[in-house]
Amino acid sequence: MTRNSTVPCPHCNRAYTIQSNEPAVVICPFCNGVIENQTNVRWSEQVVVPADWSFIKVGTKGEWNKKVFDVIGRVRLQLVNNYKNVWYVAFADRTNGWLLESNGNMSISPAESLALDFDNIKKLRPGKSISLGTRHCEIASIDEVERVTCEGEVGNWQFFRPHFFLVDGVLYNQVSVFFRMDIPNKLINYFISDRITFENFKKETFNSWNEWQ
Repeated sequence: MTRNSTVPCPHCNRAYTIQSNEPAVVICPFCNGVIENQTNVRWSEQVVVPADWSFIKVGTKGEWNKKVFDVIGRVRLQLVNNYKNVWYVAFADRTNGWLLESNGNMSISPAESLALDFDNIKKLRPGKSISLGTRHCEIASIDEVERVTCEGEVGNWQFFRPHFFLVDGVLYNQVSVFFRMDIPNKLINYFISDRITFENFKKETFNSWNEWQ
């Protein structure tokens, strides 16, 4: 599937126009049926994301690093006692990125992840620090992901299977890092992301019930 191509939903036959380059998952916005699945996960016939209190939604618009973006999909990570949303965004220059929403904080990064040597796993604990190049990252929290659901259009997130660990870290005030630890396969990936605020968004594109509307 390529950007701007139109495909029919196999469940409701409504037409959907692809908004990114080679998406990994496409969920029909009309019936929640799976239109495209290039992952190693067998999704149910309909994928329904649990309701939460996010003011962001598919269709929210914003700007980062002088680039306009549209939110086109979401990966929702259910943790033991909380949840996090990782939104997939399409930039006007035809690139994509991730918008991480966690406990009221937001940060945005390019779509590509970086690899970390698995020998660093003992350093990914709250209160510890780890070197990323010439910079030190302070680890803030670690949570196990128990369930993963999607909506909209999502790129190669790679982490659709549950039971991995998500680690939050901070390089300095305006830069955050989130790590994904797959212990059985001895893999660690991470994203370096810039903190953003409500001012980065067009508030008229938020969820209508939100107090920021």
